[in-house]
Amino acid sequence: FSVQRSMGQGSTDPNLYRQLHQTNRDLSTLLLADLSLSTDAFISGDRKVIDVIRESLYIFGECLSAAGERFSMTGFASKLRSHVRYYELKGFEETYDDTVRNRIYAIKPNYYTRMGAAIRYATQRLSMQKTGQKLLLILTDGKPNDLDQYEGRYGMEDTKHAVNAARKEGLVPFC
Repeated sequence: FSVQRSMGQGSTDPNLYRQLHQTNRDLSTLLLADLSLSTDAFISGDRKVIDVIRESLYIFGECLSAAGERFSMTGFASKLRSHVRYYELKGFEETYDDTVRNRIYAIKPNYYTRMGAAIRYATQRLSMQKTGQKLLLILTDGKPNDLDQYEGRYGMEDTKHAVNAARKEGLVPFC
Protein backbone atom coordinates (compact mmCIF):
# COMPACT_ATOMS: atom_id res chain seq x y z
CA PHE A 1 0.00 0.00 0.00
CA SER A 2 2.82 2.43 0.87
CA VAL A 3 4.56 1.70 -2.45
CA GLN A 4 1.36 2.35 -4.41
CA ARG A 5 0.83 5.62 -2.56
CA SER A 6 4.39 6.83 -3.27
CA MET A 7 3.85 6.08 -6.97
CA GLY A 8 0.71 8.24 -6.95
CA GLN A 9 -1.66 5.29 -7.12
CA GLY A 10 -4.49 4.49 -4.78
CA SER A 11 -5.17 1.18 -3.15
CA THR A 12 -6.37 -1.57 -5.46
CA ASP A 13 -8.34 -3.18 -2.67
CA PRO A 14 -11.35 -1.11 -1.59
CA ASN A 15 -11.65 -3.24 1.57
CA LEU A 16 -8.16 -2.37 2.78
CA TYR A 17 -8.14 -0.17 5.85
CA ARG A 18 -5.23 0.90 7.93
CA GLN A 19 -5.56 2.16 11.44
CA LEU A 20 -2.64 3.36 13.51
CA HIS A 21 -3.09 3.62 17.22
CA GLN A 22 -0.78 3.06 20.10
CA THR A 23 -1.85 0.77 22.84
CA ASN A 24 0.06 1.08 26.04
CA ARG A 25 -1.04 -1.71 28.29
CA ASP A 26 -0.58 -0.88 31.92
CA LEU A 27 -1.43 -4.31 33.30
CA SER A 28 0.18 -6.86 35.62
CA THR A 29 -1.38 -10.33 35.92
CA LEU A 30 -0.69 -12.95 38.56
CA LEU A 31 -2.05 -16.44 38.09
CA LEU A 32 -2.41 -18.36 41.36
CA ALA A 33 -2.89 -22.12 40.85
CA ASP A 34 -4.19 -24.60 43.41
CA LEU A 35 -1.67 -27.44 43.70
CA SER A 36 -3.37 -29.30 46.57
CA LEU A 37 -4.10 -33.03 46.75
CA SER A 38 -7.65 -32.51 45.49
CA THR A 39 -6.16 -31.74 42.06
CA ASP A 40 -4.98 -35.36 41.89
CA ALA A 41 -8.58 -36.44 41.19
CA PHE A 42 -9.49 -37.90 37.81
CA ILE A 43 -11.74 -35.85 35.55
CA SER A 44 -12.24 -38.48 32.87
CA GLY A 45 -10.29 -41.46 31.64
CA ASP A 46 -6.66 -40.82 32.46
CA ARG A 47 -6.90 -37.01 32.86
CA LYS A 48 -6.62 -35.41 36.26
CA VAL A 49 -7.39 -31.90 37.49
CA ILE A 50 -3.62 -31.25 37.86
CA ASP A 51 -3.19 -32.07 34.15
CA VAL A 52 -5.73 -29.39 33.24
CA ILE A 53 -4.02 -26.91 35.58
CA ARG A 54 -0.62 -27.73 34.04
CA GLU A 55 -2.00 -27.27 30.49
CA SER A 56 -3.67 -24.01 31.51
CA LEU A 57 -0.40 -22.67 32.90
CA TYR A 58 1.40 -23.58 29.67
CA ILE A 59 -1.23 -21.91 27.49
CA PHE A 60 -1.36 -18.85 29.75
CA GLY A 61 2.42 -18.51 29.69
CA GLU A 62 2.74 -18.98 25.94
CA CYS A 63 -0.01 -16.48 25.14
CA LEU A 64 0.97 -13.74 27.55
CA SER A 65 4.64 -14.09 26.68
CA ALA A 66 3.87 -13.82 22.94
CA ALA A 67 1.72 -10.74 23.63
CA GLY A 68 4.51 -9.10 25.65
CA GLU A 69 2.40 -8.89 28.80
CA ARG A 70 3.75 -8.52 32.33
CA PHE A 71 2.79 -11.62 34.33
CA SER A 72 3.67 -14.02 37.10
CA MET A 73 2.60 -17.63 37.62
CA THR A 74 2.45 -19.15 41.08
CA GLY A 75 1.03 -22.15 42.89
CA PHE A 76 0.06 -22.96 46.45
CA ALA A 77 -0.68 -25.78 48.86
CA SER A 78 -0.84 -25.87 52.65
CA LYS A 79 -0.41 -28.02 55.70
CA LEU A 80 -1.96 -26.12 58.61
CA ARG A 81 -1.94 -22.35 58.98
CA SER A 82 1.76 -22.22 59.82
CA HIS A 83 2.87 -24.08 56.71
CA VAL A 84 1.39 -22.53 53.56
CA ARG A 85 3.58 -23.25 50.54
CA TYR A 86 3.74 -20.65 47.79
CA TYR A 87 5.57 -21.72 44.64
CA GLU A 88 6.81 -19.09 42.22
CA LEU A 89 6.77 -20.73 38.80
CA LYS A 90 7.50 -17.48 36.96
CA GLY A 91 8.22 -14.13 38.54
CA PHE A 92 7.26 -10.79 37.04
CA GLU A 93 10.88 -9.98 36.17
CA GLU A 94 11.59 -13.43 34.76
CA THR A 95 11.43 -14.40 31.08
CA TYR A 96 9.02 -17.14 30.10
CA ASP A 97 11.43 -19.79 28.82
CA ASP A 98 12.30 -23.49 29.10
CA THR A 99 13.26 -23.09 32.77
CA VAL A 100 9.74 -21.88 33.55
CA ARG A 101 8.18 -24.55 31.32
CA ASN A 102 10.14 -27.20 33.24
CA ARG A 103 8.87 -25.82 36.56
CA ILE A 104 5.31 -26.09 35.26
CA TYR A 105 5.94 -29.63 34.05
CA ALA A 106 7.27 -30.60 37.50
CA ILE A 107 4.25 -29.47 39.54
CA LYS A 108 2.60 -32.18 41.57
CA PRO A 109 -0.41 -32.20 43.89
CA ASN A 110 0.42 -32.00 47.59
CA TYR A 111 -1.14 -31.17 50.92
CA TYR A 112 -4.26 -29.02 51.35
CA THR A 113 -5.99 -25.84 50.16
CA ARG A 114 -5.70 -22.89 52.56
CA MET A 115 -6.88 -20.55 49.84
CA GLY A 116 -7.35 -17.37 51.88
CA ALA A 117 -3.71 -17.25 52.96
CA ALA A 118 -2.48 -17.87 49.41
CA ILE A 119 -4.74 -15.14 48.01
CA ARG A 120 -3.53 -12.69 50.68
CA TYR A 121 0.12 -13.39 49.82
CA ALA A 122 -0.57 -13.16 46.06
CA THR A 123 -2.37 -9.86 46.69
CA GLN A 124 0.67 -8.53 48.52
CA ARG A 125 3.00 -9.61 45.65
CA LEU A 126 0.74 -8.20 42.93
CA SER A 127 0.15 -4.93 44.81
CA MET A 128 3.89 -4.21 44.62
CA GLN A 129 3.72 -3.95 40.83
CA LYS A 130 3.93 -0.43 39.42
CA THR A 131 1.08 -0.78 36.92
CA GLY A 132 -2.31 0.87 36.87
CA GLN A 133 -4.29 -2.35 36.49
CA LYS A 134 -3.69 -5.56 38.42
CA LEU A 135 -5.42 -8.83 37.63
CA LEU A 136 -5.38 -11.77 40.04
CA LEU A 137 -6.45 -15.03 38.35
CA ILE A 138 -7.16 -17.94 40.71
CA LEU A 139 -7.17 -21.41 39.17
CA THR A 140 -8.69 -23.95 41.55
CA ASP A 141 -11.17 -26.77 41.92
CA GLY A 142 -12.79 -24.41 44.41
CA LYS A 143 -12.85 -26.15 47.77
CA PRO A 144 -10.76 -24.58 50.54
CA ASN A 145 -9.76 -26.99 53.29
CA ASP A 146 -6.91 -27.92 55.63
CA LEU A 147 -6.32 -30.19 58.63
CA ASP A 148 -7.18 -27.65 61.34
CA GLN A 149 -10.92 -27.24 60.67
CA TYR A 150 -10.25 -24.90 57.73
CA GLU A 151 -13.15 -26.29 55.77
CA GLY A 152 -16.82 -25.74 55.07
CA ARG A 153 -18.13 -22.33 55.98
CA TYR A 154 -14.94 -21.23 57.77
CA GLY A 155 -12.73 -21.92 54.75
CA MET A 156 -15.22 -20.31 52.37
CA GLU A 157 -15.56 -17.18 54.52
CA ASP A 158 -11.79 -16.81 54.86
CA THR A 159 -11.42 -17.11 51.08
CA LYS A 160 -14.23 -14.60 50.54
CA HIS A 161 -12.57 -12.20 52.97
CA ALA A 162 -9.23 -12.53 51.11
CA VAL A 163 -10.90 -11.86 47.74
CA ASN A 164 -12.68 -8.78 49.14
CA ALA A 165 -9.39 -7.52 50.61
CA ALA A 166 -7.77 -7.94 47.16
CA ARG A 167 -10.54 -5.81 45.65
CA LYS A 168 -9.97 -3.11 48.29
CA GLU A 169 -6.30 -3.06 47.23
CA GLY A 170 -7.43 -2.21 43.70
CA LEU A 171 -6.87 -5.68 42.26
CA VAL A 172 -9.33 -7.46 40.00
CA PRO A 173 -9.63 -11.05 41.29
CA PHE A 174 -11.15 -13.67 39.02
CA CYS A 175 -11.52 -17.36 39.81
